Amino acid sequence: EWMFHGAGIVVWFCMAPAIAAAERGSIRGAASAGFVFGAVANTLLLTWLGQFGPLGIGYLFTVIGTGLYYAATFAVARTISKTLPGWSLVAWPSAVVVMNGYKGAGFMGFNWCDLGHVLASIPSALPMIQIAEIGGVSAVVFLLVFINAAIARAGLRAVDVMERGEGALGDAFRRATRNREVGVLAAVVVAVGAFGAWRLSVYEP
Repeated sequence: EWMFHGAGIVVWFCMAPAIAAAERGSIRGAASAGFVFGAVANTLLLTWLGQFGPLGIGYLFTVIGTGLYYAATFAVARTISKTLPGWSLVAWPSAVVVMNGYKGAGFMGFNWCDLGHVLASIPSALPMIQIAEIGGVSAVVFLLVFINAAIARAGLRAVDVMERGEGALGDAFRRATRNREVGVLAAVVVAVGAFGAWRLSVYEP
């Protein structure tokens, strides 16, 4: 369960600042951004372990381990986006989905703190997670990271506009969101939401 009791809505954009930082830097910088994101997020998420006793060395190692996982994931995604700039928007969700598979594989697999599980406790997100019927939790993860990556890239374009002195913050964001990627994002969100609404309408418990 999401520790903030319904505040899981932040999962739609919580990764965007880290992705933006990674896109602006080197592969090593991307790994650092990933580690910070993973460590901070799981420092908060895993505090529920305290209900079983004082948080100790196991909690610390788990936080560090998930931080290292995100460091590796961000490094992979940045490598792809740097090599194939035109595929950056797809590189991020693809890398997270693939690395999630490795994270959960084997006897020592660690499936906790999967982004795709967060939305299950948010009633308003039910239409969006019906794509799990098609691709499982990986489809939900792909959608979440895709949205975060699109937000990050729109933010970076807005910053570039302001740095060039071509507009204030409001103008910069309007110009940054008038592009093909934002159109694709809107189309994907509408299509997924429509599919989910349809599935819920025909669901028979």
